[in-house]
Amino acid sequence: MQYAKWMSLPVDFFSRPKISRLLAMRKGADYVWLWLEVVARACQVNRQGSLSDEEGSPMTVKELSLILQEPIGLMDKALKQFEKLDMLMQTETGEFVVTNWELYNASKK
Repeated sequence: MQYAKWMSLPVDFFSRPKISRLLAMRKGADYVWLWLEVVARACQVNRQGSLSDEEGSPMTVKELSLILQEPIGLMDKALKQFEKLDMLMQTETGEFVVTNWELYNASKK
């Protein structure tokens, strides 16, 4: 598997409606930071936006919390907000997937 070395971030990232909605929330700046960390992790693994380990196994909230070195409670709340805003989805197998993957996937640009 080819690992991505960088990700794409649109110049209007902070003015996008979903990011603006996150920023307006209590702990919004933390959520935006976590979103960037989640996208970077998905780009690093480079499995079509999947948050999985190098073998392709879906990562749990706890595993993401440990890898990204963020409190599990904050991680759980952030992932729920990302799902609510259709930025992230969780498949039937429990796998988290970045829904707008093509926006951040630098390897396809």
